Amino acid sequence: MTPDRAAPDDTVSFSGTGLAANHPYFIAIGIPNGSLPLLETSDGQGSFRGAYKIPSANVTPDTYRFCLYPSEAGWPPQTAPLACTTLTVVGPTSLPPTARLSLTPTQVRPGAYVSVSGSGFPPGRDFWVSIPNGLPAASMPIPETADSQGKFGPVSTPAGDAPPGTYRFCVQGSTICATLTLTS
Repeated sequence: MTPDRAAPDDTVSFSGTGLAANHPYFIAIGIPNGSLPLLETSDGQGSFRGAYKIPSANVTPDTYRFCLYPSEAGWPPQTAPLACTTLTVVGPTSLPPTARLSLTPTQVRPGAYVSVSGSGFPPGRDFWVSIPNGLPAASMPIPETADSQGKFGPVSTPAGDAPPGTYRFCVQGSTICATLTLTS
């Protein structure tokens, strides 16, 4: 689970390895009202990757279990899980009003790269920048640590060949965002 600490409305990514190839698995989500279990299918090497957006309603800060079951266990599963991990849900991230997220450039064509950087963050603080759905690597947030001056980046990410439109990059658990316009 990456990250293993997140706030409501954040997206976390998960992965598994060492499983049977091309086999379906249930992932039981321990968050109340977290939705039905996810169904993931391993690839030819017995691995899988996925993403989960933490609901914004009725989720209290706590540690929740996510468990993996073979699909033949049925739902709800009648067997012990193959593996479990935990996710700690925290309250919204408190960041100073000086914190800013920047994209360079702010308008690109498909296939271009965008640099993501930030300033005004608490020095040494770890956080994650969400990549908008529709762009490559959307399920993999960008991990960052602010340097001694509260800055990070730039880190480059591909815009890919997503449809034209606007895409918001945000510091997870906060309202600090920057908008990318993808043109045709």
